Amino acid sequence: LALVGTAPLLTAGSVSAQQLKGGTLRVAVLSELANFDPQQLSTVNFHVIKNLYDSLIEYTPEGKPQPSLATEWKISPDKPSVSLTLRDGVTFHSGAPFKSGSVLATLQKGADPKRGKNVFSTMSIVKDWSAPDDSTVTINFKAPVPERQILDLLQFLLPIDPKGIDTVETVPAGTGPYTLVNRA
Repeated sequence: LALVGTAPLLTAGSVSAQQLKGGTLRVAVLSELANFDPQQLSTVNFHVIKNLYDSLIEYTPEGKPQPSLATEWKISPDKPSVSLTLRDGVTFHSGAPFKSGSVLATLQKGADPKRGKNVFSTMSIVKDWSAPDDSTVTINFKAPVPERQILDLLQFLLPIDPKGIDTVETVPAGTGPYTLVNRA
């Protein structure tokens, strides 16, 4: 696989992180990739998927949540919901803007028993969701949910370009730092 960098990369642990642009990342896999659907993660495609898609949040090596596509999140006091503020200026590889509707489309796919793949069971705690504007998403739960489970859901959700949801198994549709150029 050849992936081309589209976003700045930061060198972890360096005194002055240097921003890099462009370049090619070649990834060797032991087995043929199942597909490019981030909701169908497997040990074969995980590392490729994490380069093609971004999560709403990520964890540090110490297990602390940090912003990614969501710049902040507010878990309600009794934990029946979480509200997210989304990063501005992000685009999918197609050039389409990343907005709240993208997260809603991803949640809708994840909640579908036929299309949700690995995310479907994780979505069992979710009652519904809404987007009051282009940069805010609220996810409501069926009952109060432990904070770590909410954070895991946010880390596990990798937004898919709504235009690419129907073809995501064969064509990646993410916001990640790399785009797929070819498969050799």
